[in-house]
Amino acid sequence: MTTGFIRLCTCVLLSLLTAGWGCTASGTETSPSNESDTGSDPSEDTDSTTDADTDSDTDTDTDTDTDSDTDTDTDTDTDTDTETDTDTDTDTDTDTDTDTDTDTDTDTDTDTDTDTETETVEIKDTEPDTETSRSTDSESEPDIPCADANPDWTAVETVCSIETDTQGTLFYGYWSDGTPGCMELGPDGAFSMEWSAENANVMARKGLQPGMTDSVVSYAADFRPNGNSYLAVYGWTQDPLVEYYIVDSWGDWRPPGDTGKMDITVESDGGIYDIYTVTKFSGLAISHVQYYSVRQQKKPTDEAGHTKGTITFANHIAAWASVGMDLGELVEVSFLIEGYQSEGEANVYCMEIK
Repeated sequence: MTTGFIRLCTCVLLSLLTAGWGCTASGTETSPSNESDTGSDPSEDTDSTTDADTDSDTDTDTDTDTDSDTDTDTDTDTDTDTETDTDTDTDTDTDTDTDTDTDTDTDTDTDTDTDTETETVEIKDTEPDTETSRSTDSESEPDIPCADANPDWTAVETVCSIETDTQGTLFYGYWSDGTPGCMELGPDGAFSMEWSAENANVMARKGLQPGMTDSVVSYAADFRPNGNSYLAVYGWTQDPLVEYYIVDSWGDWRPPGDTGKMDITVESDGGIYDIYTVTKFSGLAISHVQYYSVRQQKKPTDEAGHTKGTITFANHIAAWASVGMDLGELVEVSFLIEGYQSEGEANVYCMEIK
């Protein structure tokens, strides 16, 4: 369309310059009817028109190149935004790692502070001020009166049925709820017992009736159980009826099991004792309660395999009272060997109560 317009304008210009020639809208040249045949002028006009067309084509090409440059600038902006987002994500990950390390340190400190030894210290303050009864290891335990006693002695009496009686100033007792066995009585506090699996429950003991709350019991024994048995200070009270054990050694089962453990311990005579309270039943009715103090570790034996030690009764009474385990009127304090559905032998060749 642009080319036709240019041709039209060219014809108009030529018409003004050469009278008698005309142009149509399509640019076709015509000869006027009143003009004479002069062929040389039309030839020259045709050459002039060709030169005008050549100039117009050159202008059109220049406009097209300008549009192409605009598209290239748009692509460059998009790449720059993508790099900025990547840097932001890296900073966030670093902060998260730092928080995790802080939480771990806090939990560890809390667990370390929790233990039972705090209660043990408090109980120690309530006990008598006898320094030797508060030792923390077996090496600092006071001298044992029975330490040098002779394990060989001659029986002065043999008891083979359920019996309680006195021998000199001491009380003795033998009891069994199964096949009868025997207890041998030696001089002073000495006694021995053998038992077998046929006996459901058997016990032999020597001590004081009535007992004293400030009693200190010293002993030396060749204790050889096979199964469930224990070596202990034993006794009972009335109003209320309470049976108690202070256990220094046992066979293959640590009494009284996992039942009734209190959140308290008592430190006495070179050892630490856990404390328990156990309810006993007769049918569906409660018959009485039992109090236990049990060493956390068995009393160590000497080179001969003998067990020797001292038990300060007052320390345990104070510990029990601190958690509401009160005693009634004290009836007995004795040194005991007990076996239950087991077998064994024990020679208590020295026992003193002061």
